Amino acid sequence: MHINPYPDHGTWLRANFHAHSSEHSLCGTVPLAEGIRRYFESTTDVLAITDHNHVTPLEVFKNRYPGKILLEGYEHSTGPNYVIAGGRVPPPQFHDTTATILDGATNCLRFICHPDPHPGREYWPMETLLSLKSVVDGIEIHNGHYGIARMLETGHRPEYRHIWDQVLTAGCHWWGYCNDDFHEPADFSNAFNMVCVDAITPEAVVRAAKQGACYGSTGILADTIQLHGNIIQVTTRETVQGRFIGAGGRILRESQGRQFDYSIPENEPYIRFEADNGPQALWLQPFFKTA
Repeated sequence: MHINPYPDHGTWLRANFHAHSSEHSLCGTVPLAEGIRRYFESTTDVLAITDHNHVTPLEVFKNRYPGKILLEGYEHSTGPNYVIAGGRVPPPQFHDTTATILDGATNCLRFICHPDPHPGREYWPMETLLSLKSVVDGIEIHNGHYGIARMLETGHRPEYRHIWDQVLTAGCHWWGYCNDDFHEPADFSNAFNMVCVDAITPEAVVRAAKQGACYGSTGILADTIQLHGNIIQVTTRETVQGRFIGAGGRILRESQGRQFDYSIPENEPYIRFEADNGPQALWLQPFFKTA
């Protein structure tokens, strides 16, 4: 039996869990107030400010945008990077191990970010990733900042599905997150998460993201995500090339259209669905086999 991480009802919110400001991240080029304004005057409902090794105060902006959800956070950058985000987050720690720091933030969203940005150079060793199996909620599977022209020209890459499939195949029940990692105007909203929540609160957003009730996208949206017995049914808002992926990153079925069905083999430890229409993509969470 496999489990559908998506609830059958709720409110879908557009969220970015990884963004920086020029005041508190040396690599950021857009002031905090301007960055938040850009997101909250567009289609974004949820934004986490995750400056490097710094929890940026956000109260004034929470009051300014009462209909939006603004999450605290930081990107831990004293080694291979990871993100901690939530309604309230613990201050950054630098004397503890990565596992201890992550274990101390259980009420927050915790994910490995851009795990393999430089092809040919090991950034997050697989052994280290697997050692964090129980203290991480997931991994960034697409980073929009590394997909802009300037970064591609310098040899970076934005997609990390190969790493995701490796840790999933090794037994990590990690969710995949998709963020624009906002540093500069070219990054703005070029990648995001759709999160299904049971309430419009920071706590509900974090809870849903930690439970896998979300999916990553660079523009494609899903209409339905259902599991009937052992049959996954997915519909998208536009015609796409869709694929069901199994352990080891194997393509189990691929077709073009708006509706996709797949009968899950009982022995598959996980099944996930992804789609693209050329320039844009969508990645659903894995349907994990129960123990």
